[in-house]
Amino acid sequence: MNKILIGLLAVIIIGGMLLRFFNIEAVFPYGWDQVRDAYQVKDILNGNIALEGPRTGVGHFHLGPLWFYLLVPFYYFTHLDPIASQYLNILICLTTFGIIFYVTKKLFTIPLALLILYMYATNAYLVGINRIPWNVSLMPCLAFLTFYLFFKTFQKKTFTYAALLMTCCGISFHAHFSAIVFPMMIGLLWLMDRNKKLLITLIKAVPFYVVWFIPTILSSFLTNYSDYHLINNFLHDYIVGFHLQFLLHQLPQTFILFRLVLLAPFILALFLVTILLLGYFSADKKEKLYCKIIFSMLISFVIIFGIYGGQVSEYYFLFTLPAIYYTFLMLLTWALRFRVVTYILLALYLSFYTYQNVSSYRMPLYGLDDQRKSVENQMKSKEKFIIKDDEIESYLYLLYKK
Repeated sequence: MNKILIGLLAVIIIGGMLLRFFNIEAVFPYGWDQVRDAYQVKDILNGNIALEGPRTGVGHFHLGPLWFYLLVPFYYFTHLDPIASQYLNILICLTTFGIIFYVTKKLFTIPLALLILYMYATNAYLVGINRIPWNVSLMPCLAFLTFYLFFKTFQKKTFTYAALLMTCCGISFHAHFSAIVFPMMIGLLWLMDRNKKLLITLIKAVPFYVVWFIPTILSSFLTNYSDYHLINNFLHDYIVGFHLQFLLHQLPQTFILFRLVLLAPFILALFLVTILLLGYFSADKKEKLYCKIIFSMLISFVIIFGIYGGQVSEYYFLFTLPAIYYTFLMLLTWALRFRVVTYILLALYLSFYTYQNVSSYRMPLYGLDDQRKSVENQMKSKEKFIIKDDEIESYLYLLYKK
């Protein structure tokens, strides 16, 4: 890369990080998730082994505990100060920027990688979601890395890439339960390929996937199969089965990140994905494989959330970020044949995109600093402090009391 491109890369990353983390202690308050993490990491540092990860919002079964262990060194060096979770969050966001650029550069070109990185860095929704230090922070990073490993596995068909893909898919279950899409994607992509050698390679790599579930399995065994029963209840209560009308009702929700990330309403998103079908019939093998991976990801989400009747939040779909961005890039690449018109339209779109996102930024007026001051003032006034396990003020009170 020349100096201009390196400079652009640095400006985008620094700008994106400032949007997310400038004065973060004053603008981001800690809630239930961060309190849970603080107590859990404190227990780990006191010598207790954590086999259970964060609870899911729906169903209340546990994810894997990787997030808690990633927090441990940060809590250790900050002497259990909860700001530790933001330090990890900053590192994860920096890593995400790096992976997005690297993967997009490898799959497309450096200028397109810079374009996607700019769109990711300045998007108001993603800025807001990235400020939150929780297990969901891992999803964008894992999404792009997994997309790349899907591409390399089905392109090269080697055990090394298959093992890395299975590892990434297993780790993703420590971030969010919507990682269930990845095994389904593997199945759908193999059905499109039907390569016997690849099937054997994928089966051999399965242990690299299963190993990430060992803590959860052990925990369930030690707690009288509590998670097993919770998952059973979840399946019974929230899996409604296939109904075409319900699936059509869920479809706009499944495509919600197209609106939040690309500013494309549902009908336009559906049109873009339909146009992408042309790429499936492309003579270019790379182009065809991109389309297969994008379609397998979107179809997997449509199937899963087309039979799921529970509460859905937009961040459930963060694993679809590569599919959304690369749908845009595929269409842009085809459109660049009409150079002048495309450049004008792209400039207009980016101007609109930037304006809409900048005008949508919302900075909270209350942050961790305010929560600290509230506790300090109560301690100075010697008021009776009521301990509540789900409030960061109680954690801070117990920390300061020492």
